[in-house]
Parts: sequence; C-alpha cells; structure tokens
Amino acid sequence: MKKLWLLLALSLLTAACQPTQSTLSIGIQQKTELSVLARMVRQIIEGNTDIRVQGVECRDWFDCAGLLLRGEVDVIVDYSGTGYMFQRHLASSPEGTFDQVRKLYEPLGLQWLAPFGFDNTYLLVVPNDNARTLDLKTIADLNKIEGGVRITAPSSYVRRPVDGLPGLLRHYGLSLRGEALLIEDSFHRLLALHNGQADVAIVGTTDGALRDVSFTALEDSLHFYPKYEAAVVTRTEVIESHPQLLETLDQLKGKVSKTIMQELNYQVEIEGLNPEIAAHRFLRQSKLVTRAPVSQSRKLEMIIAIDEPGRLGGLTTFAVQAIRAVFPDHHVVLQHTEDAVEAVGQGKARLALLGADRLISVKKGRLDVDREKRIEAVAVLQTGYLHILRRRHEGSPKDALAGKLGVPLPGSEGARLALDVLHAAGKKPVVYAETPDLVEKVKTKELDAALIIHVLGDGRIQAALADEKLVLHTIPLGLENLPPYFNPVRIPRGTYPGQTEVVDTVGIQVVIAGPSPITTPGPLGGGPASALLPQNPPISIEEANALAQAIGIMEPPDPILPSVWLRSLVHGPSTGEVTTGQDLLDTGLNLAIIVFLGWLGVILIRRPPR
Repeated sequence: MKKLWLLLALSLLTAACQPTQSTLSIGIQQKTELSVLARMVRQIIEGNTDIRVQGVECRDWFDCAGLLLRGEVDVIVDYSGTGYMFQRHLASSPEGTFDQVRKLYEPLGLQWLAPFGFDNTYLLVVPNDNARTLDLKTIADLNKIEGGVRITAPSSYVRRPVDGLPGLLRHYGLSLRGEALLIEDSFHRLLALHNGQADVAIVGTTDGALRDVSFTALEDSLHFYPKYEAAVVTRTEVIESHPQLLETLDQLKGKVSKTIMQELNYQVEIEGLNPEIAAHRFLRQSKLVTRAPVSQSRKLEMIIAIDEPGRLGGLTTFAVQAIRAVFPDHHVVLQHTEDAVEAVGQGKARLALLGADRLISVKKGRLDVDREKRIEAVAVLQTGYLHILRRRHEGSPKDALAGKLGVPLPGSEGARLALDVLHAAGKKPVVYAETPDLVEKVKTKELDAALIIHVLGDGRIQAALADEKLVLHTIPLGLENLPPYFNPVRIPRGTYPGQTEVVDTVGIQVVIAGPSPITTPGPLGGGPASALLPQNPPISIEEANALAQAIGIMEPPDPILPSVWLRSLVHGPSTGEVTTGQDLLDTGLNLAIIVFLGWLGVILIRRPPR
C-alpha cells in the first residue's frame, strides 16, 4: 500500500514538473486578405515556438477590436488606416499613419507590431474608355458625370462612418445616382462595372481580381484615404508574458509586398485555394516555417492549361470564376504550358483555354481539315477580332495590307493567326513585335500597317487609337483561302476612338476545351493497354451548358470544331459513353483481354516451383 501511494505521489510530482504548452487565440476576420494574414501569423507562431494558437472567427474591425480589448482574443491583424479612422483622427500625412496609430493605441494597452510590407488602400476604378472620353483622372473628376455617379461597393464600405461612402461623397462633393450597388466580392464588382451597371467601383489595391484586368484608377487628389498598412495588433500584456513573440513575428516584417498579397488573394478568391494552404505555401517558400499547419482541408485540384496568357487578358480570371461556379468543390489552378492541347490530351490538365485554331489543322484547302481528336471545345469565352491599323491621314489604300507589315512576336498565337491572314493574301511581314511597339512603328512610318488580334474593345487597341493618329481598316476582299476557323465579323461603329464607320474584318473564337472520349480507331480500340491509360472524363452536355450560362455566352462553338455539342448530336446527351455497336464490341474485346491477362497472372503466381 505504501508503494502504491509512493508511485502516485511520484507521478503527480512528475506531471507538475512537465512544462504546460501556452495557448493564444487570434481573431480571424471574414475578409480574404485578413484571413490569409491571420493564418500566416498563427502558423509562424506555431512553427517557431511551443505556443499553440487557436483561431476565433470575428465579423469585422469592431468585433475583432472589441474581443482584443476585452481579452477574449490575444492577437488580430488589421490595417493602420482603419485603426486610425476608428480613433476619429485624420492622418496629418499618409506616410506617418502607422507611427501615429501606434502611439494612439499605446495608452489602450495595445501594440501595433511591424507591418507586413504593403498598403491596401481603397481604389476607385472606372472603365478605360470612360476615363478617356470624360477625361477622368481624379476622384474629383467624377463630378463630370451628369446626373450623379453610380457606385458599386461592398456593403461594409457603405457602413464605415469615417472613410466609407458617406465620407467620400462629402469630401469630394459627389452626388450619388440611385442607391449604391452592393456587391461583396471585387470580381463581380468589376464585372458590373464592365457591363455598364455602374460608373465606378470601389476596390482594394491588392484585390486578386485586379491581377488580370485593366481599369483606370482615379487619383485621390484631396487625400481622403490614409495608408492602410496591414500589421499584427496585440495587447501589451501578451507580449510581456510571451517575449518570444516579438522576435517571431518580426520575421514577417516587410515580407509581403503588394504583388505577393494580390497573388495570394487571387489564389484564394479566384482559384478557390484554401486560405490555410495559401498562407502555408508562402511561409514555406519564404523559408519562415518548416512544419505543416495542424489542419489543412484540401480541395480537389483542377488544372486549367493555357499556353499564351497574354492573348486572353482579363478573360483568364473570368474563365476561372465560371469554371469554379460549375465545379465548386475544386481548387482551380491556371497552369502556363507550351502546349495546352497536349496537357489535356495526356491527362495533365482537366481543361484548356485556347483559340479555335488549336483544334483543327488545314491540309490542302478550307474544306480539307483534320480535327483534333484528343480534346474538344466545351464553351465559348470570347471572339478575337483582327485589327488592321494604319495611319489616318495618308488616304485609304485599295489594299489595306499594302506596304510594310508588322505582326506580333514569333511563336505567339497572335503571330500565327496574323500570318494565316497574310499567307491567304500572298503577303509577308517585315517586323515582329509587341502590340505597343507595332503601334509606335506605324505612327513613325517604320511600318505601313500592323495586324493585331485582340478581343473587341481591348484596352491596348483603345490606347493605340486614343490620339486618333491611327485608324482601323476593313480587311481586303478576296481572301477565300483563309483557314475555316476564321469567320466574317464586324466591329461596331464607335467601339474605338475616332471610329465613325463599321469595320469589316474576321474573328476567331476563344474557347474552353476539355478531353474528348477515347475514340482511337482500330479493331481493338487501341488495344488493352489503352484502357489502362489515365484519362480525365469528358465534359458532359449538362456541364457544358452550365459553363455557357456561367460565362453568359450561350453561343455554341464553331461547327467546324470538335465539340461536346457535336458529340451530343451523334451519341445523345451523355457524358461520352460509347454507344455504337463497333465501339461496344471494341470495349468488350478490351475487357476480355484484360481479364485473360489477369487470369494468366494468377496462374503464374500460384504455379508451384519446380
């Protein structure tokens, strides 16, 4: 009995001597950026100390700051400008905001630690053509819009008492036309702006949706907004009881630039990456942590191959959003590759973004073509228009392709298509260059014309025609030998500066493409090994319809292309299952051979040794 009590006493003494692991809590706001940064903070603390950090969801600054002051959370991440405004102060200079807010909060027992390294101030953006037409350069210039300005903003911005919409309207003397269009995510705000539902959109400098789109940001000429530098905020008592936190968190000082933060936001908001994983990848790449976070809920990854991102511009973001809407359980990742067709054909990517020219090849004439068998068009993203630019004041030549001609850089999709047009006209280029260089060479008479293929209303063409030194020309008649993936189209009057007439040209579809059913010809459909090759399933007609609806373009792919729509006409509205008698026979023979090989393997394995 005495031994039992001795053992119990020793065990209690041993337990008492064991160090207990400290636990802190961090407030995690719903805003994507703050959510990613808070997870960075949690992971770097747990990866470099013995402190465990528990996440606590909070709605906004009011909620997080209140929890911090009451001791219900120990750490939060927020912006210096927000903290400054909620102390009802106006920054004497944007550069001094962080130091001033740090001094303001010290008497409250709160410490603003070293900032991450970027300023996510508010931006007011307008369409490029509106900026040019109305000469909009500053926020004050919005007063030029007759009848008041239509604004789209997140609902939280409308409720902000100092630096929100009411304060902005008063500061700049702006009048609002109707109620603000409240849209929570920046991508759909920019889409509403693009579609003419608003005159101006309120976004953040580091919003992921801004990565691949082009709008004009208006200058804050009256200095309404302070700097919004993201930083860690904690209580003084937390630092005193955990002194290792200062050195640990100081590793994040200046490590997150505006470009890095925008990319992280893009991965989470547009591609659908889990914020926990986005934070961990950044910390691993920056060599700030080595251990994986305690919990990572991963989504299935869907790779989208694209071999020339520059050609699509903002369409890439739009395409990813549409794909995510149809496949919400996936993390959609754009992957730049030398051959998007090959990537999908080999099962390395689920879908591809490409031009219609990648899906067929012309052998001897317009009607003699080979269609791509490995992948098929699923939905139309946009149509690329051929723009022929010449100098305005040199008369209108009978042949718009007369003289010295320039096309995009060799190997690019734009160059291939422009060369197709020139080949049909019996012409050759003398210069290969980027769009801005081609435009400049036409203006300086080094070239007579430039052939550029961009989507209708592209900002680069808008900029090229802004000073009205250049003009668009109609494509010459008689180009009967153009490849069949080109179709006659018209550029409407007024699409570009100084364009007073309709311009006839040709266009080519940009499509989302996916894997086609395995249709390798032959008596055994490619043999038994072909049935074992990894292959993504083809997109069903229902999924293709959903993608078209998400994009907002119900136009089917060109009939010359291999597409899910043509497959559905032949096989019915299936997901690509084999339906013909010959295909069924081929499949049956494949399966029989596989079963036979499996049986033979079992016999060999079970055969007793001699």
